[in-house]
Amino acid sequence: MDNFDFKKYLAEGKLLKESIDVAYFWGHDDYENFYLSSKSEYDQEVKDDGEPDTVKMIPPAKVNYIHWNDEFIRVDSYNSIDEFLDETSDDFGGNINTAEEIINDSYPDGSSSNGEVLLIDGKVVAKSSAVKIK
Repeated sequence: MDNFDFKKYLAEGKLLKESIDVAYFWGHDDYENFYLSSKSEYDQEVKDDGEPDTVKMIPPAKVNYIHWNDEFIRVDSYNSIDEFLDETSDDFGGNINTAEEIINDSYPDGSSSNGEVLLIDGKVVAKSSAVKIK
C-alpha cells in the first residue's frame, strides 16, 4: 500500500456510494462546467436550483463513453470493454490506457473539441478536467 494515491482515488470517484446516472450542464455559456451525479443527487439539485438546460440520462451499461460540447451531450454505451475498444479503435488504437490518457487530456472548447468521460460499471475511470462529480 506504499503507492496508494488518496487524491487520485477520490478524483476517480472510487468513494461514490451510488453509480453515476445523469450528465448535465446549466447552459450554453456554462457548458465547460459539466456535472455527473447519481439520480438522487441530481433530483436534489433540481429541487434546489431548477432544471439545467442540457441533461442526459446515462443508461446502465458496462461501459459508457460520454462526450459533450456547447451544443450536446452524447452517451455511447457498450456491453464490454472489448466492445468499447473495438468501436473506438480509430480514436484510441484499441488500448484502454491510451483511451484513458486521451480522455483525461480532453477539454470542451465549443464545437471544435469535446470534453469526455469514461465510465466503467457506473464509475469514472477517466475524465476531462472540466468534469465535476456531485
